[in-house]
Amino acid sequence: MNQQVSSKKQSIPWGRDGQIEFELPAGWQLMGRFVPEEVPPLTNPAYSLEESLDKPVGCPPLRELVKGKRRIVIIVDDISRPTPVRPLLQTLLDYLHRAGVDDNLMKLVAATGLHRIMDRADMVGKVGEEVLDRVKWESHNSRDRDRLVYLGRTDRGTPVYINRTVAAADLRILVGGIKPHPHAGYGGGYKLILPGVAGVKSIAANHAICAHPRYFFMLGSDPQSNPMRQDLEQAGQMLTGTSFLINIVQNSDMEIAGIFAGDPVAAHREGIKLAKKATSVTIPHQADVVISNSYPMDGDLRQGIKAIADVIFAAGPGGIVLAALRCEEGMGNMRIPRIKLSGQPDFIWKPLVWMMSVLITQFAPPGISPEERFSTYFMLRALLRNRIFVYAPAIADQARGLLPGVKLFTDFKLALEEAERACPRASVIIFPHGGSICPQISKAM
Repeated sequence: MNQQVSSKKQSIPWGRDGQIEFELPAGWQLMGRFVPEEVPPLTNPAYSLEESLDKPVGCPPLRELVKGKRRIVIIVDDISRPTPVRPLLQTLLDYLHRAGVDDNLMKLVAATGLHRIMDRADMVGKVGEEVLDRVKWESHNSRDRDRLVYLGRTDRGTPVYINRTVAAADLRILVGGIKPHPHAGYGGGYKLILPGVAGVKSIAANHAICAHPRYFFMLGSDPQSNPMRQDLEQAGQMLTGTSFLINIVQNSDMEIAGIFAGDPVAAHREGIKLAKKATSVTIPHQADVVISNSYPMDGDLRQGIKAIADVIFAAGPGGIVLAALRCEEGMGNMRIPRIKLSGQPDFIWKPLVWMMSVLITQFAPPGISPEERFSTYFMLRALLRNRIFVYAPAIADQARGLLPGVKLFTDFKLALEEAERACPRASVIIFPHGGSICPQISKAM
């Protein structure tokens, strides 16, 4: 939906309750503020969840699946995701209790993937004290070899190492959300297994599929034609026992708009239909300047960078992407490769970055870990295609000088002025919710 306005005065969200107010330069022509179609929230999410559990997609009701199960693991997405897990779990635990499941048969596992390990304070914020008082929990650690089991290799050669607690369960309940993802097409589904509770070697191999010119940008793609999605789903299906999915879709106000439960593949496919409606926008053509905001993915750099990755092709080649990244937890555990070429002219650093982008499709160069190879490849391709300006006061001191082609700012007004100097007359698009959006281009320039 295009919130077309003629005023030069604009604003974008900054965190949960803040705003960045600014004025567009005189020579910039606003094509529009693009936000997804308004999708109404569920009037009673608890009722809708219970209904989904009794009438799931592609499998029997959950109350039947739990019969005879002695090791039930509930996997929840981590603190970096905006999924409102707390009320969902309260309803889920009450449902399971009525189905005859004792709390001592269940365990929570936080699916952290490559993100930082969650402590109790994190878990309280995610699921609430009342849930932690009822069931035991653990945070996944992808680098703890003693807590992983090996299940074999996928058809694409990914070695599948999975959290030992998860692998030993006879019933797994995967709780998370579906949002656009620049590589997997959409999040959710078996992504809570790989990368969620997988070992670092598994994550590296699965993500490396995207370090390829053909697959490096797969935002909103069909799951059947997405090799990363197909690989991680095969890995999830290598687990013994039963896996049951609970995925939500949120609207642009972060309210629950839909709940999809059942078989992790079939229910995920149904959820994608609503996720497309809740996140997709159609722009008339590529713009000279794209202003994007990390909301609602404001946790750390790893999440905030989606405000660049998801909208990169909304800007034309050579265009500017000006991203406002909140990064409430700073850099997080994302490591930026130290390509110390900042300040050098384009004719020096661009050939070197191009060569690196070619080499990284084959192996991880020195200073880049295998698990960061795919994100580094995407970043290098983005640097070669576009000029990237980043307003990120929380991380500017740590990240400054590391990346050629990226200009970091601690003042949004200064970022706008620099962009105006680089492109004094420009068509402009604003994505207020750039951290969770899927732009479609009706006509590329």
